[in-house]
Amino acid sequence: MVLGDLGANVIKVERPKRGDDTREWGPPFDERGESAYYLSINRNKLSIVADLMAQPERDLVVQLIGSADVVVENFLPGTLERAGIDSRQLLRSNPGLVWCSISGFGALSRRPGYDYVVQAESGWMAITGEPAGEPMKTGIALADVLAGKDAAIAIIAALSGRDRGIAIDRSIAISLADSARAALTNVAQNALLSGTETIRWGNAHANLVP
Repeated sequence: MVLGDLGANVIKVERPKRGDDTREWGPPFDERGESAYYLSINRNKLSIVADLMAQPERDLVVQLIGSADVVVENFLPGTLERAGIDSRQLLRSNPGLVWCSISGFGALSRRPGYDYVVQAESGWMAITGEPAGEPMKTGIALADVLAGKDAAIAIIAALSGRDRGIAIDRSIAISLADSARAALTNVAQNALLSGTETIRWGNAHANLVP
């Protein structure tokens, strides 16, 4: 979505029949039956349907990749390879391509990434909520959002380096867990510096007042 907002031509590849899961995440839905959740992050995109296990449709996707600047995918490791789509081969055949893989817990993990789980494991829920209350998640799927923004920043950096003739790694790996941990910023530094576990502050601040 961020790249589309900045002017990129984005083609979203969806599976047959059901498409993107978030199309059904509601209510509310608009008059066409599109969920608000889906609409919130899918502007400026052209959607196509493709079954990657069917050769004609897989060939179409590979053809699109051949002329693309960027591929963003979030399949579990090995899924695309089983469908006959090899990122290393496609990077070799398209020297201008940048390939961005987004995962839950890193490129070597087969754990699916769920925002709620990432918020808990990264420590967010330990610092969110009232001091005497239970750990809480944020009101939105913020780990998902931050990982998407991190991916967009990394992609723009790679494209900039490519266009200036700088040798770059055109294969980018982003994970929800890494983005969530990085977003702890001053709270993480407080713990590292003091050796003290962080706590929940409610609406207070870890370093300042109120």
